[in-house]
Amino acid sequence: LMGAVFLLVLFVTGAFVTLWRVNSKALVLKTQLFSEKNNKEMIAGKNRQLQEEIDKRTQIQESLKTNQERLDLALEASGSGLWDWNIQSGAVLFNERWAGMLGYRLDEIDSNVDTWERLLHPDDKDMVMTSLLDHLEGKTELYQTEHRLRCKNHEWKWILDTGKVVSRNDENQPLRAIGTHIDIHEKKEAEQL
Repeated sequence: LMGAVFLLVLFVTGAFVTLWRVNSKALVLKTQLFSEKNNKEMIAGKNRQLQEEIDKRTQIQESLKTNQERLDLALEASGSGLWDWNIQSGAVLFNERWAGMLGYRLDEIDSNVDTWERLLHPDDKDMVMTSLLDHLEGKTELYQTEHRLRCKNHEWKWILDTGKVVSRNDENQPLRAIGTHIDIHEKKEAEQL
């Protein structure tokens, strides 16, 4: 009897161990499958997020390109040259049209406000600088003057210069201004006749 009980316990224990091993393998296998399924879902979720980000950036880039084209067409249609001035550093970005209306190529113009100041007609300088300073100090909504600039061929050309401070610091000091130059030479010449 004792031997039979021992054999029964051994048999049951062996069966339990075998059953446990089968169940533990199934459990491990089930856990691995569940884990792989979660990983695939997580990866798919990350891929969706990345695709949404790519789509959003593509849309922004297309919008920027459209806006740039619109600005270029408007400037071309109006015959305007563009300037973008970092007031703190003195750096100015001019476009091709700005330089071209004075007979220069863009690579012949230094990207600094000093370039513009050197080209100003001496008789117009005080008026222009007073108007510019008033605007920089916030006394006027817009900077706008009609003045002469020296062309590459040393002739003087009348320009309508319009701009505005577009950013200021916490102390209300101007940081950046953007504006346009329009060739009004023929109009000014006709007025003088």
